[in-house]
Amino acid sequence: MKTMVCLGIIAVGMLAADVHAQEGISIGGSVGYYRASLDRIDSGFDAARANGAAIENTNGGIIVSGYIAYRVSPKFSWRVSLGLWRDQARGTATDVGGEIQITNQVQLLPVLLGAQYFFTSERALFRPYIGGAAGMVLVRNVVTVLLSVIDEPPALSSSAGTGSDFMTFPFAGLQIRTFDPLYLFLEAGYKFSNFAVISRDSVTGESEQGTVSLNGAVFSVGMQLNL
Repeated sequence: MKTMVCLGIIAVGMLAADVHAQEGISIGGSVGYYRASLDRIDSGFDAARANGAAIENTNGGIIVSGYIAYRVSPKFSWRVSLGLWRDQARGTATDVGGEIQITNQVQLLPVLLGAQYFFTSERALFRPYIGGAAGMVLVRNVVTVLLSVIDEPPALSSSAGTGSDFMTFPFAGLQIRTFDPLYLFLEAGYKFSNFAVISRDSVTGESEQGTVSLNGAVFSVGMQLNL
């Protein structure tokens, strides 16, 4: 369903585009806020929380992204984008023997191909638009454990896993003309994706595979330069 929505937006834009109109290249960049679900990571600290540990759940973070776009017409553009986002959960537990600190950090690098369609002309002051993108998201998951025992040096261990998954990203925004060839824009969208995780029982040795949701809303502000 999510893939069909993105493909539908792109198809409508292609049909509406005037291929004989002005063509050109645009570059843009933005910063914004992204809150992924990361449900399994947050729930992974439930046992520590039940034992009195102080837990800081994932709460979103700043996402930075850049793109290059090809303007087929004043109302329709293709674009390729690259982004970077990270979030983390932390847990700290203390007893008479010392302290243990656990950090689970997730970093995403989405590489997306998409398109956007503008509802007004290139000369309009305000230009609302819709679009959709799809592609791969590279995921890096790092778990770090720091054990501090009284009268002993701290012990640090870390494990990392990488992977990738298919991601779709429908979005809508408003472009504001400042002075040619520079534009400001506000954009909101929703990322759909997840990544696989494998958990192993240290007692039985059995493995269980599950997924962590990367679904979440994205809000950003940026600038675009038409070349």
